[in-house]
Amino acid sequence: VARIVIKKDDLKPNVVATLTDYSGTAVDLSTASSVRFIMKSPSSSTAKVDAVGVITSAASGLVGYAWSDGDTDTAGVYEGEFEVDWGSSVYQTFPAEDYIEIEVVADLGGSA
Repeated sequence: VARIVIKKDDLKPNVVATLTDYSGTAVDLSTASSVRFIMKSPSSSTAKVDAVGVITSAASGLVGYAWSDGDTDTAGVYEGEFEVDWGSSVYQTFPAEDYIEIEVVADLGGSA
């Protein structure tokens, strides 16, 4: 996942990503303790989202995050990443070379 576009206040689709190493090979997360999803505006020092994600297929490096109320309530472009906790205070962040670009687009109204 390099770029996600979602409308303001929408909570679907979930964020899904395959975590890969520098060579593009999926990282086996079988021994990982947990994963977090972090999203922030490039102009802010505070994260808009810093929450528990899910490992949906450990062997395939597949992770996800289900949006919560308030996560997408402000239109703009954000940077996102997944942080894997390997235990014993060992963390690894994906993607390593940059961020997942997340664009929250203003909607036209409706029920959201």
